[in-house]
Amino acid sequence: MPAGTLPYLAKRAASLGEVGLTAQTVEEILDDIGLFYVDLALFFVAADDPDAAALYNTRSHSVRQ
Repeated sequence: MPAGTLPYLAKRAASLGEVGLTAQTVEEILDDIGLFYVDLALFFVAADDPDAAALYNTRSHSVRQ
């Protein structure tokens, strides 16, 4: 995750609480964002690493189901 992203997200999460989102909902959103970065990294690494390619393909397939 880029530097400075977590403090921004924490501040944003606090303001989201004002519109009725719970801490659990915000945590789930942040988890989804984190998984996006994992998938993005695997996508780029998969071009050079067969193990990463297999993991990326497995994750992509399970997400689509």
